[in-house]
Amino acid sequence: MIRPESLQYLSVDRFGTDPFVSRLLLSALNCGLIDRLTQTNAVDEKSLFAGLPFDECGRKVMIDTLKLGRVIEGDRGEGARIRLTEEFRGVLPFLELLHVRLRFAELVASDFFTQTDAWLISNDAFMSKSRLFEYFDYRRCLEVTSENCRHAARWMTLTTVLTRYEAPVCCDLLDFGQFHRMLDIGGNSGEFAVQTCQRSPGLIVEVADLPVVCHVGQQHVQSCGMSDRVTFRVFDLAAEPVPEGFDLVTFKSVLHDWPDGVVSDLLERVFAALPPGGTVLIFERMAYDVGRFSVTFSQLPVALFLRSYRHAEFYKRELERIGFAMTSVTEFVLDVPFSLITARKPV
Repeated sequence: MIRPESLQYLSVDRFGTDPFVSRLLLSALNCGLIDRLTQTNAVDEKSLFAGLPFDECGRKVMIDTLKLGRVIEGDRGEGARIRLTEEFRGVLPFLELLHVRLRFAELVASDFFTQTDAWLISNDAFMSKSRLFEYFDYRRCLEVTSENCRHAARWMTLTTVLTRYEAPVCCDLLDFGQFHRMLDIGGNSGEFAVQTCQRSPGLIVEVADLPVVCHVGQQHVQSCGMSDRVTFRVFDLAAEPVPEGFDLVTFKSVLHDWPDGVVSDLLERVFAALPPGGTVLIFERMAYDVGRFSVTFSQLPVALFLRSYRHAEFYKRELERIGFAMTSVTEFVLDVPFSLITARKPV
């Protein structure tokens, strides 16, 4: 069962709805204005903006907009005191996540607003014109150079923070302590591995990903003090045999990036590599209807990949076709619908 505390991070969504308010909130986070307000109960306007390059109009727009977005409250003018609202103080434990979601939305906003027609036509039409895919250019993850590492580290920061808050939900639903050695394919920075190891002291994890991702990920895992339990392996998931010697193989927010045929082939290679009784885990966003889950500014990055998300039935059907025995299909809603799917290789 998902613990209520694992879902508290979703409260940041209420501050990512309106594009204008959200973008000014991002500016307030970027310039340190929100940090100043977190360090005091209330502050006058002159002190709040001291050293910041906003003119009178800019200060007024910032204050009025943050009030409109229920971020701050207080009067304007000499001697007036400004403070964070109680509602916004409630999301301060998740400020890093809010900042990342707004930064991510800013990255894709220009693509969405200038290439909407292409997005409505097809994935191929959108990808041919979108700048987003230059940002997430996996071709730059093949050769370890200082420039490629800096490039990858920028987008890996975003995905790492998202995983930091999504992974505990997965750990609530599955006891990772029942496993000994886990292979996390496409495991990115190793954040998912770190989270599972923190819950399960006896678990050892190897993250399999592209060379540059592994290089950057090793630094992240080292900063978490987990290098003795989380290691990295260079791996091409589209072609190589899946490494053996693991009783659990995991995919966290990876398979939606790949065509059906590649996913089916990869799952077949996982089946071949797992020992009898070994488990495969898929933790993914699922296909959803925007009529039920409205697209806000902070949800733009998820919405732009709508065509990539599948129904849980696809994974269930493929796993059973390959020979896996299904053990669980758990569907639930975070920002959008998710599924946690597990299946076991028969003994």
